[in-house]
Amino acid sequence: MIKSATGNPDKWSGCPFPLIVVDGVIIVSRYNRIDEYRLMSQAVMEMPKLARRWIVEVFCDTKASAVYSLEMREGVPVDVAQKIGNLFAATVAREDHGYNGIYVNCGRDHICDFPADW
Repeated sequence: MIKSATGNPDKWSGCPFPLIVVDGVIIVSRYNRIDEYRLMSQAVMEMPKLARRWIVEVFCDTKASAVYSLEMREGVPVDVAQKIGNLFAATVAREDHGYNGIYVNCGRDHICDFPADW
């Protein structure tokens, strides 16, 4: 296991890379936690391929614990972005027993969010 410079075990990384790309979607974990990469990758891959094409990036804010942001491509219809958020939320809830929030954005525009669900 790779340890961060802080020495704080909560910030230890299991992945030596700052991001991974899954079917064209950039996946980022604040502290490069491999369990978060696995969960986000699974959530992305369980979506229909056409839905994945709308996603630019998925980010997990490890520091905030199970808070996710989905960045959508320019021009995504609001209803499509909401459905993608629902699909992501369903997978995270099933596989990780919940989350502290999911935010769906397109550039500077906030599309929707999903409050904590445990």
